[in-house]
Amino acid sequence: MKSLIELLTKQNLTLASCESLTGGLFATMFTEIAGVGQVFKGGFVVYSNEAKTKLVKVSQKTLQEHGAISAQCAKEMASNSRQLLGTDLAISFTGNAGSATQENKPVGLVYIGLVIKDDLISKEYRFFGSRREIRQQAVETGIMLIKDNLGKIIKNDISLPKK
Repeated sequence: MKSLIELLTKQNLTLASCESLTGGLFATMFTEIAGVGQVFKGGFVVYSNEAKTKLVKVSQKTLQEHGAISAQCAKEMASNSRQLLGTDLAISFTGNAGSATQENKPVGLVYIGLVIKDDLISKEYRFFGSRREIRQQAVETGIMLIKDNLGKIIKNDISLPKK
């Protein structure tokens, strides 16, 4: 986590988060490190569909057609959070940490959305273990997803967005 904060600081980039199944775990872990205030503008915990629509403007159509546990929802959560908080990047987490199937989707199915510049992605993962372990794996994977995608942009020398 500390290396991610250093990378964001060096590149003068800001980050927002939008969390459902992780319930704020990403933001909690991120804000435990001194100096994070330079890069982390804030986050949303949108556990219910109502919170997703009211706070981060996920469309009803997305929730009805694809569900909250979907790539489409993860993308909207990330993109809308970035716009709402005016950051360079935003990450989102949605999925099923257990203990039962939701939306006919298995325990451990997780979607992580990430927006950097004009690039918007959503990755599907399947994690195993307890509820706590699934949430932890999602956050750790999200950190690596940010690092990997920032690394590609920096290596390709693509100009990053201005604040």
